[in-house]
Amino acid sequence: MPKKIDNITDVINSARFRAATNQRSYSQSEIEKIQRLYDYIISNRLSLTNGYYNTFCHLVSHDLDDLANRFDFLRQNNTRRTKETYMARYGNEIGLEKWESYREKQRVKNLYETKKEKYGWSVEEFNEFNRSRAVTQEKCIARHGEQVGLQIWENYIEKQRYTNTLDYFEKKYGLDGYQKWINYNQEKGKSSNIDWIMSKYSVDKTTALELLSKRNNRGYTSKAELTFIEYIESSLGASLQYTVKTNQFCIWSDVLQSPCFYDITDSQRMKIIEFNGDYWHCNPLMYDSSFYHPHLKMTANDIWAYDYDKIKAATTRGFSLKIIWEADFIKDANTVIKEVVKWWNIT
Repeated sequence: MPKKIDNITDVINSARFRAATNQRSYSQSEIEKIQRLYDYIISNRLSLTNGYYNTFCHLVSHDLDDLANRFDFLRQNNTRRTKETYMARYGNEIGLEKWESYREKQRVKNLYETKKEKYGWSVEEFNEFNRSRAVTQEKCIARHGEQVGLQIWENYIEKQRYTNTLDYFEKKYGLDGYQKWINYNQEKGKSSNIDWIMSKYSVDKTTALELLSKRNNRGYTSKAELTFIEYIESSLGASLQYTVKTNQFCIWSDVLQSPCFYDITDSQRMKIIEFNGDYWHCNPLMYDSSFYHPHLKMTANDIWAYDYDKIKAATTRGFSLKIIWEADFIKDANTVIKEVVKWWNIT
């Protein structure tokens, strides 16, 4: 612990300070700025010891503007890696440069090519790593309890929605915002493009669809669907091949020009079960065709048309497909399970 210092001259002339600031020399106007920071620290009954001393030296060895506010901010956020903490530590210009450099290093660090070279990971291991890092509703509830977890999840979803908007990009990048928004969405779309996956990983179309299936992270699954899967597996006495509990099976739709993921699939039996939530699929017994879904941003009629094309993609591939509505399962689970098991066992 350094000895008690009585004034700013003693601070600047101390061996420890000069070593911490790389022997930097200061003009009179710069010393006055350092003096104001020193006075602010003392007036708040803080002492230049240990962590505060290190923060003090770090600040005055980089940028001398707005020192008191930056010091105050770092007292509360010094351990966090954010754009704001970088700018507080180094000043706006250098801080922003260092932040962008950090982000680029993190981006490269988390690329498949980096993980493969450093750890020898396969594509499957890389996808599993990304799934483990993903924010899901279930994880939020498990960590924070249902009430707090759901609120954290809703806040996360709302933030994700906003950061994908043109308004966000224009506020962040100014005149370059529109083009950056276009580029972002084009790049984002590549990850679900079968041709892109085939080219990137040098695989055929079938393997590319399998990779896409393993990468898919649905985020939320209703308790009714999870219960339905458990009942089916219990009745069959075996685990189902593809479900939300493992990886959902994927088929490419030439009509939709996108991959389709199915709730339950057995590729040997060539059978698929779609468990349709009443709200998410707009059960025709509950919703008019003109109903506008506030989350999916589609009318019920558009949702039904999409589901039809999704079914068509499966049946064209030779799959038999059965649809179970959430309301029917909740009303009479035993009857639904018996019917499904009987259908499932027909060869």
